[in-house]
Amino acid sequence: MVHGHITLHMCIAAEGHVLPSFIIFDGCLPHRNFKDGVPDSWLYGTSESGYMDTELFENWFDKVFLSFCGTRRPVFLIFDNHDSHISIDLIEKAKVNNIHIIGLPPHTAHLLDNHDSHISIDLIEKAKVNNIHIIGLPPHTTHLLDNHDSHISIDLIEKAKVNNIHIIGLPPHTTHLLDNHDSHISIDLIEKAKVNNIHIIGLPPHTTHLLDNHDSHISIDLIEKAKANNIHIIGLPPHTTHLLDNHDSHISIDLIEKAKANNIHIIGLSSA
Repeated sequence: MVHGHITLHMCIAAEGHVLPSFIIFDGCLPHRNFKDGVPDSWLYGTSESGYMDTELFENWFDKVFLSFCGTRRPVFLIFDNHDSHISIDLIEKAKVNNIHIIGLPPHTAHLLDNHDSHISIDLIEKAKVNNIHIIGLPPHTTHLLDNHDSHISIDLIEKAKVNNIHIIGLPPHTTHLLDNHDSHISIDLIEKAKVNNIHIIGLPPHTTHLLDNHDSHISIDLIEKAKANNIHIIGLPPHTTHLLDNHDSHISIDLIEKAKANNIHIIGLSSA
């Protein structure tokens, strides 16, 4: 029996490929043989609390992510924007390897992170009461839908479970987020998607303009102008703009141009 806190750090590619997991124990590694039945590629570490810290995350980045993320570039690494996940050394390594780091706004991981959207405190408590151990499996089939009450029910959840379909609820009013590359999107495609109730989700672009995802901020004309000027529009999840530091004193056209020239990607940092 292992006492204390244990963290299982997982990373899953959008295509469904699962990278080796990272198990973090508190204090020290167990004295007994704890690797029986565990894949050889998995990584192990310790911290005082049993949680992730900056040194451990960088170790995972070096030994797992860089080794198993493939050779195609650029690669986007998306994680929740916690202090333990980021450091100057990590940013430098990511730049050298053409890896773009995207930190999710604080307190939104349960809406945006596909791992967190499968788990909740209620589920954990029910599992504990029934002595059930929850293991996060990579989804085989994922159904994306916006997180509206009309789209979800207990019957739907049960049917999805029976058919091994994993339902991911998208943050409300974010289903029109697009990768603004000409080869990927057009007005016709947007209209066809709307008619067929298909929600288009794109990858984080190289140059990002952050804005509050209110109806008053977006239009077909604006999308066309943004495409013409190679500006990528990302709508932030509603009610999260106060969590991002988007103050006028921090951003300017000159700063954006300098960042582009130096291949630096500007992300709004968490406010204090």
